[in-house]
Amino acid sequence: KELYKKGASAKPYRSALKHAVTNPCVPFIGTTMKDLTFTHDGNKDMVSGMINFYKRALMSESIQQLDQFQRKRYLFQPVDFIQKQLRSDFKKMEGKEGTEAVLYDKSLIIEPRDS
Repeated sequence: KELYKKGASAKPYRSALKHAVTNPCVPFIGTTMKDLTFTHDGNKDMVSGMINFYKRALMSESIQQLDQFQRKRYLFQPVDFIQKQLRSDFKKMEGKEGTEAVLYDKSLIIEPRDS
């Protein structure tokens, strides 16, 4: 929750991500998708009749940031507790607890929408 304070534009998350370059990390793709959407929608494709390469560079930077974590090999040791928990969670997702409506309601409990 500390990394995603409302109204902070994910600044704490972005800062933590910059320092995670040498450590194992699974970045939150939602922030990258939001950045790509804002960059695409907020910048013209053409400027003075020429391709807007600045827009392309911004989009490329967002994609490269994700890509850097996929290129690294991390030597994780299996942790039985985590594996059991994940298997249990995945099984729950197959039943009633995993329906979209139930998961959406749970997400609203964790992160309520502003009215």
